Amino acid sequence: MCATVGNVSEEECFVFTEFRHYDQVMKLISNIKFELSDFRKKENLEDTLVQIFNYYQEQPHLLDPYLGKMISACLDVVHCSRSEPEVFHFAFRILYLMAKTRGYKAIIRLMPHTVDDIEPTLSLLMEQDINDSKNWETRYVLILWLSILVMVPFNLGNLDSFGKKPIIERVIDLAKLYLFQDERTQEAAAFLLAHTVTRPDALHAQLPSVISFAIKNLGFTDVINVQDEKRVCGTLRSIANICKLGSRAELLPYASDLLGAVLQLPGDSSKGILLCRLETKVLQRICLLFCPPINTTWQYQRGCRSLQDNLESLLMNHDNKDSLVSAKVADHSLYTGFQNNISSDISGYCSLTMNYELSNTDEVAEVIDKLISALRSQFTGVRWSAAKGIGRICSRLSSSMVNDVLSAVLSLCTKLEPYTAWHGACLALAELGRRSLLLPSKLPEVIPVVLRALFYDERSGDHNYGSNVRDAGCYVCWAFARAYHPKDFVDYVVPIASSLVLVSLFDREVSVRRAASAAFQENVGRQGHFPHGIEVLTTCDYFSVGNRAHCYLQLSVSVAKFKEYVEPMIGHLVNVRLGHWDDSIRYLAACALGKLYIADPDYMMEVVLPQIINGSIKSTLHNQQGCIFGTGELLCASSSYVINEENLLKIKEIVPALKRANKFRGLSGELIRKATAHFIQKCAMARLPFHDDPIIEVWREFLDDCVGHKNPEVQKATVNAYPHFLSTYLYNRNGELKLGYKGILTNFVK
Repeated sequence: MCATVGNVSEEECFVFTEFRHYDQVMKLISNIKFELSDFRKKENLEDTLVQIFNYYQEQPHLLDPYLGKMISACLDVVHCSRSEPEVFHFAFRILYLMAKTRGYKAIIRLMPHTVDDIEPTLSLLMEQDINDSKNWETRYVLILWLSILVMVPFNLGNLDSFGKKPIIERVIDLAKLYLFQDERTQEAAAFLLAHTVTRPDALHAQLPSVISFAIKNLGFTDVINVQDEKRVCGTLRSIANICKLGSRAELLPYASDLLGAVLQLPGDSSKGILLCRLETKVLQRICLLFCPPINTTWQYQRGCRSLQDNLESLLMNHDNKDSLVSAKVADHSLYTGFQNNISSDISGYCSLTMNYELSNTDEVAEVIDKLISALRSQFTGVRWSAAKGIGRICSRLSSSMVNDVLSAVLSLCTKLEPYTAWHGACLALAELGRRSLLLPSKLPEVIPVVLRALFYDERSGDHNYGSNVRDAGCYVCWAFARAYHPKDFVDYVVPIASSLVLVSLFDREVSVRRAASAAFQENVGRQGHFPHGIEVLTTCDYFSVGNRAHCYLQLSVSVAKFKEYVEPMIGHLVNVRLGHWDDSIRYLAACALGKLYIADPDYMMEVVLPQIINGSIKSTLHNQQGCIFGTGELLCASSSYVINEENLLKIKEIVPALKRANKFRGLSGELIRKATAHFIQKCAMARLPFHDDPIIEVWREFLDDCVGHKNPEVQKATVNAYPHFLSTYLYNRNGELKLGYKGILTNFVK
């Protein structure tokens, strides 16, 4: 069945619990021959299949129980339609849709892979026209099929036919040919080439020539030329796959030459994202050849990873709110025993000590330096690849070497570095933590950086940067929750919990709010002692935080019931959100302040109110407007609170001070005018005791001036303010109508 919302149709919601279109797809496959006879039917058939598989792009696992039968049905059509090219190629197009949806590695495992299929499939691929752009899906699927066939555990030389070129050589020649085609076919060809040359019966005979072929192709450094760029990209793909699949002992003699060839490629200025990402991937794969696989005894050991144990501990202790320590896991004996027995479980590879030294230190250092630089790349995919590479390489290094890498990563998180460096550094920290390469002793250095990343937001001209950094910061918190034992993480629970709650409630971007909610959920489950974790989690779940206004105005009030989060929420709204670059966020933050008044009235009136009153008079433009909004909302919410005389004087001074400073002029003045009209409206709604004060006349003159303003938003704010202003200050303290307002009323009536 498909989960639906309201009257939204099943197909529009894209949330299925099973592959509901199986029967329809099988029927369409069986009718290919009949449907393709008419052009319109063919077009409709293709559109229907594309639409069906698109429904499952985000739930591809639902296809798994049915893939085998669908693949068999398509291959039956292939075998029966060799003489009908249109039907033949259309069947491969359906296979491509399956590979695109589920991933080619899942598809090829289900394709026939007997010895008898090798020669026919190879011949079929050789018959295809490499320049036929309309039917490239056929070649793509055939190459993938051949890549699983060459993995048969028999010597392929025994299958060679008399008078024909050996099968392995023919496969390698075809792979090299398709290595310089467009991206999809190139990816499959690199996959095929790597699987072929890493076979035991081809390793010694074919690998040297393939490596020489790759090094020669990397000499085409004019990557501005499209064809040369394809050549270099295909070569890099094949090297990456060979280094991944091949034996380290067999590939190590070629590592230095390969590294030199890759390093001589031109700088980033002349390369696109694909070439940069492939270069980063190849560098890390070559570097792994220099680093022997080892079991690092110094790595952090997580111990017990049972979610059930953590949640049971949380449920037993969540009623005890005196301290966070009471919520720790009661019994650490399993964890301690696991730690004590680690050394006895290590076997096979050499143990790594603090004095471990690599034989190719210079090469490893050069690659790590390149990867650190790649963390600053303008391309997200390159930064992500570099972060994974740093994690893989560090898992084979000594503790002191990893500490050096960590220092280099943390050095990217400074005010002088761009947002791309912050994002790459956060991804690298998450990878190091996920692989247990960050010891608890390093957390005091790392956690402050992560907390800053959660609120990173840089403004540059008309754009702001930082949403991806905040998202990566949430990913780090998620990864650390899975990496560390609760007793090693307890000192950082309060700041991380508060920060994740603030991000999930008040971040501008829905993706970041949801990432923070997911990270909070993971910490509640894994760590087991976040303050009021289950209650907060059920309030700020993944779907609830989807609406920004709902987060600011409803969810924040619900979370404010827990005192641990009240002051951080208020402080964040005042110090960060009231000065946000987006005026809608400033307004929502002001409204949220008013809603949160009931959480701590004394703190709001004694600490927050004087601060935002001062910010309303002297501050930057955005912060000034936000503070004016916030002052009005807070005064309205606290109408029953007796405001001291000092604050009343400051409140009266806001509008005159703004007028003296010429804050109502120009484009910036439009923002201040709108906020000031809102402020006067809220003061009137709060019925501040200014009935006989001269400030009322100042406010009236200001509103009269704004009614005819050219900006519609200023007009709207003024129109909303005037009724409340008149209903409150039309009369003096004795309830008598002020003489000066009779003319105003007459004009309004007319």
